Amino acid sequence: MEKELKDIKLRLERIEKICLRMDKHISFINKIYDSVETPLSYIKQKFENMMNIENKKLLPLRDKIEK
Repeated sequence: MEKELKDIKLRLERIEKICLRMDKHISFINKIYDSVETPLSYIKQKFENMMNIENKKLLPLRDKIEK
């Protein structure tokens, strides 16, 4: 019983480390996305205007810039 508890504790510690790394990675990706979202939305809007595309969400970026 004691050995099983130790094994469970070790597994839990490994899972916590993995989750922490995953959380850091997700935070990093969100930070990068936040920094490029507005410029990409601007380019998307200009491209849509140039191609006479009405904003029908054909391109999958969120619209942050008003027309």
